[in-house]
Amino acid sequence: DERYATVSTVTECELLELSSEDINRILDEDPKSAASFYKNLAKMLTNRLRKSNTDVLKLTTALSLALDE
Repeated sequence: DERYATVSTVTECELLELSSEDINRILDEDPKSAASFYKNLAKMLTNRLRKSNTDVLKLTTALSLALDE
């Protein structure tokens, strides 16, 4: 599936596009980059999961309070 994103920058910059094949090749060729990539990916996923858990707790609490009224 193709994915798209809109990006705005504060200063002029260059943007690179990497395919999944490009990323896999880089990770296969450079173990240090692979370790860093997966460490950062794990941090990002952990943060998203924590936020999702917080959101579910808030919604559950709100629903419980609404049903008690």
